[in-house]
Amino acid sequence: MEESRVEAAGGKVFKPKMGIGEFGFMSLITDTEGNMVGLHSLK
Repeated sequence: MEESRVEAAGGKVFKPKMGIGEFGFMSLITDTEGNMVGLHSLK
């Protein structure tokens, strides 16, 4: 996940990348319309 791309596109990082054990990593962002989106990555 590249959180810098979120801000460059006008969104905001709500919760930075964090580990979720054996399931990888997650981050919460808000888009330009205020919708919250969860991102998931194994790396």
